[in-house]
Amino acid sequence: MIIRKRPGFLRLFFVLHGSILPAIAPQLIAILVLSTALVLAHHFYPRVIPTYNNGTAFMMLGIALSTFLGFRNNACYDRWWEGRKVWGKIISGSRDMIRQSTILCDREADRKTILELTSAFSHSLVDHLKGTSSLPSLIADYPEEFLKAYQASHNRPSFILNHISECLAVLHQQKALSDIQFQMFDKSLTELNENQTSCERLNNTRVPFAYTLLLHRTAYIYCFLIPFGFTDILGWWTPVASLLVAYTLFGLDALSDELEQPFSNIDNVLPMYSMATTIERDVCAAIHLPLPKPVEPVDFILR
Repeated sequence: MIIRKRPGFLRLFFVLHGSILPAIAPQLIAILVLSTALVLAHHFYPRVIPTYNNGTAFMMLGIALSTFLGFRNNACYDRWWEGRKVWGKIISGSRDMIRQSTILCDREADRKTILELTSAFSHSLVDHLKGTSSLPSLIADYPEEFLKAYQASHNRPSFILNHISECLAVLHQQKALSDIQFQMFDKSLTELNENQTSCERLNNTRVPFAYTLLLHRTAYIYCFLIPFGFTDILGWWTPVASLLVAYTLFGLDALSDELEQPFSNIDNVLPMYSMATTIERDVCAAIHLPLPKPVEPVDFILR
């Protein structure tokens, strides 16, 4: 996620880092070349190059296209925001586990294990959603048998939750947890599992491809035809007008593509590493371990 102060008025037009402009630069260059060539050709060969001197049809189509792009942008932003809310629930659920674990004050080793696994769950979920693989630091010194089973699991976050559940079941059998206390922990684990499932749903279910394809095609056709509609009206200003329209439409389209994937590896995604580290810091504070450093933005990007 891009973290930076809003630039001033003049600098606003020259900020590239964090802008959608680099992603759509090839399309904008193509539109600029096409519109410039069309204006030149129409100036020197007015009878050869076809133009349409009534821009009303293009304006009406542009309004309709902007409306549909707005709907898609809202749908994609809702996915991004839902992902952030789900991760907020994961942080809240992990803190519930920390708070509830205080009833195990006389079983400090068991409490430490449960909380370390709670932290490992968040880090393993980040890897699970991004398709990466790493070993959470708090379980790096666990028995080799456990680590092999963890690494062999096809769904490591679920493996962690199942192992926490097994630990709690043993404590319940040993009467270290009452029925009510066990149910309290089980409810927290269920909520973490539901939040994981919500993340998987967002990660695996995209905006319908046919809808996206229709908007892509319409945006490209409209932007490449618009110079033909405004050459007679705007003359030498046609490249500028075409570029501004293309920047708006292609920019909205590209931004929607980024927001649609809140857990990917592009700049505008959710800072899951930072949120997982927040949980790890809370866990380390609870079990009196050195706190890891919080994740800091690098080149204005918080991962």
